Amino acid sequence: MCCALIVLAAGISTIASGHAYAANAFNVGYVAIVVAVAARITLQLRLGQSRYTQSLTDTAIMLGLMVLDWAWLVISVAVAVIVARTIARARPRRIAFNSAKDVVTVAVAACVGSLVGLGQPFEVTAAHIPALLVVAAAMLLTSEVLTALNRALTDGQSIRGAVTNNCCFRIGSAIVRLLIAIFAGYFLDFDLRIAVATPLALAGFQLAYANHVQQKTDRLTWQRLAKISDDLSASDGDSVHRSTVIAAAELFACDEVDLELPIAGGGRWLLRGTPTSITYAGPPDGAPATRGMLVGAALESHESGLTSPGELRLRFGTPVVFSEREHYTLRAVASALGTAIRKASAVSEAARMAIDHAHAATHDEITGLSNRRHLLETGAAIASRESVGLVVLYLNQFRQINGALGQPIGDSVLQAIADRLAELLPSDGDDLVARLASAEFAVLLGDVSSPSEALARTRTLVAAISTPIDVGTLRLEISATAGIAVGGGDDGAIDELLRRAEVAMYQAKDQGQAISLYVRNRDTADADRLALTADLARAVAERQFTVAFQPIVDLTTGMVLSAEALARWYHPQRGHLAPHRFLDSIERSGLLAPFTSHVLDQALAGARSWRAAGFDFPVAVNVSPRSLLDPAFPESIPRALAANDLPPQALTIELTETLTLSELEIVDEVLGALREMGVSLALDDFGTGFSSLATIARVPVDELKIDRTFVSGLDGAAQAAIVRSTIELGRSLDLLVVAEGIENVEQRERLWRLGCAAGQGHLFARPMNGALLIARLREGHEGVAGRLVAPMHSSGDVIRLPAARRPSIGRHSATQPPKLRTRPDTGDSRSALPE
Repeated sequence: MCCALIVLAAGISTIASGHAYAANAFNVGYVAIVVAVAARITLQLRLGQSRYTQSLTDTAIMLGLMVLDWAWLVISVAVAVIVARTIARARPRRIAFNSAKDVVTVAVAACVGSLVGLGQPFEVTAAHIPALLVVAAAMLLTSEVLTALNRALTDGQSIRGAVTNNCCFRIGSAIVRLLIAIFAGYFLDFDLRIAVATPLALAGFQLAYANHVQQKTDRLTWQRLAKISDDLSASDGDSVHRSTVIAAAELFACDEVDLELPIAGGGRWLLRGTPTSITYAGPPDGAPATRGMLVGAALESHESGLTSPGELRLRFGTPVVFSEREHYTLRAVASALGTAIRKASAVSEAARMAIDHAHAATHDEITGLSNRRHLLETGAAIASRESVGLVVLYLNQFRQINGALGQPIGDSVLQAIADRLAELLPSDGDDLVARLASAEFAVLLGDVSSPSEALARTRTLVAAISTPIDVGTLRLEISATAGIAVGGGDDGAIDELLRRAEVAMYQAKDQGQAISLYVRNRDTADADRLALTADLARAVAERQFTVAFQPIVDLTTGMVLSAEALARWYHPQRGHLAPHRFLDSIERSGLLAPFTSHVLDQALAGARSWRAAGFDFPVAVNVSPRSLLDPAFPESIPRALAANDLPPQALTIELTETLTLSELEIVDEVLGALREMGVSLALDDFGTGFSSLATIARVPVDELKIDRTFVSGLDGAAQAAIVRSTIELGRSLDLLVVAEGIENVEQRERLWRLGCAAGQGHLFARPMNGALLIARLREGHEGVAGRLVAPMHSSGDVIRLPAARRPSIGRHSATQPPKLRTRPDTGDSRSALPE
């Protein structure tokens, strides 16, 4: 500032003494106008942490040096800059600095011009171009040094940093402006047209350049924002937070980024980082102290009733001014992060629920031991490779204790016995303890060499149970009755071993013994099974098996979408037999292929008959995993379809969760062949086995079917949670979800509100033969063919759908209902074809 005042004083003194080059009023006015226009038209841009204001005063000064003596130019520049900046309502401090900088720049340029022989005013010929370039370089250096000193003093930056930060951008634009000034001065020669066009051209250049810089900045910003959004969409859990912190620090060129989030229990969690790394993660109270300017945005939540999940804050070491566009970009990042956090939270919650459901489906709620299903699934792998013993233990006095002392005491007794049994098993073996029922436990004894060894280990288990149990102030004594079955290898079907152990346990109770070994010739149930197995070959040969069909309906409209094929066997002497009476025998016999072919033909014949009657919907058949292990199985499907003149879309093959991952390795080729020919795949009894998610991840199924046990238990919290999560999983994966066993209107209404698309059960129709099904379809409901029950809402009123019912984009639509698959009727959750 002092230097500028000295230069002004010298200029005024030079003019007053008559030593200044004479200047007419037009020249002085012209230069003042050009300088004022150049000072008024500015380009404001934030690069990194610094905001730059670029004007054309350096260009105007270069033109002024070609028109006026330095003394007149100093006064003209000072007055013009002060007037223009004042009109623009700039801060007094900035007005003073800009006018002083420009005055000093004029003085330096005039001195350098004199040294290189340009005279006063500058001579502009081709020979003087090199000298003009030297003057331009001196002007540029002076302006940059003064600007850097000012930024270092006001913003706290180092002089070196103020000079080097974005220097290429600043110097490059200044060189272009000065070259324009030299070019204009070369042709100026006080031609009125050139004189008028020059400021207009300078203004046009500044506006065009500002637009170019803004477009380039915006394009780079949106590219980075799009990359952040993509990274957030592909991230989950903690990686979402870390990706955002680093990306935001780079996008906004700030010193640090803070991401503060609420955590479970009401606390807060802070993540802090720079463009290169995470510097702190932990409670906000424990974060290192910081200084600087903060610009923040709440992580937006677009769902009504939900509070913001946190806040994103940018920290700058020096004061910055955020433009409206930068504020919008920050809000966009915060919104994308909020969405990503909610998505990651939903995925984590779904994974947690899946783990909880898998554990609940395979473990006893009271004791935490394996349940019957887990015992069968785990024991099958063990029994296939070694000899095992299976012990069923019945607690003789438990029902009396539970009834007389109450369920809490009973649960304590069960937990104590579970702990004792678990402590007796080696930690490094294949032994397993399970709770089968209210008063029954089972123990799988791995690598048992003989029945005598199993008997000795069982005595130890029974003795442990007989030790008195202390529950509070009570000392309870309880005894156990045990049944033992030993097998393995080819004779190691775990479900059969369990049945034999239960038979032995009941034999021990009948005879008043503590322990009983299974003896085949005393197993009347086994003899009956053998006799029934002998009749299977004739039943298959004489085609004694029939198929009934149970419709599956759209829960919203009541229209039939599919039919489930249910296998039946009417035995000539025994009458109607439940499927579980013969399915296991077929599974173990050599009759599986002809039995499957017979049931498949009848199911497809039914589909052909109702298609001929004008009802085009598919039928599905449950297929045993053993059939899928046969590479020739896919070849039988197109033959059966062709024989009934049906397209592949008329059939759905239903898979059960008994498919283990090892079996999936083998059946990949079979399933791929079925999908290629157009046959759909469905997963039955979803949620009842721990392999559910693994199966979905591996097998490209089209449908999920909720087991009837969960539908009947909708009033229970655990069952309702499983049903809800299954429906949400189906919607997220674009799979059709069908609920089994719907028996009343309340169940239908609740499932519909949860978003379930289809269902079946006695509420709609019981299993029936094909002819009766066609008759029911023609009769319809209230004169609408194909409808079995009234729609959910038929009054004509406008119904506001619950959130779960709102349509999602996917391959299923109301005009093209998805195919549903069916499975044989068992009276329970078992399939008609062997599993």
